[in-house]
Amino acid sequence: METSLKKLSGLEVNPTNTEGMWIGSSRGNKTKPFGIKWPNEPIKALEVYYSYDQKLLHEKKKTS
Repeated sequence: METSLKKLSGLEVNPTNTEGMWIGSSRGNKTKPFGIKWPNEPIKALEVYYSYDQKLLHEKKKTS
């Protein structure tokens, strides 16, 4: 996947700053591909937190 992205767009994924989150039917997937972080904490992207755990999500919103 990364190779195709770089070839087509010239962009490259920075694995030290990239976090992944399985969505949809893959939500329960435990694999951690692509050499990126797969945290259990809510993920923040464009100033919005994303999480499956509503309690953690509300806690993060309150503290930020």
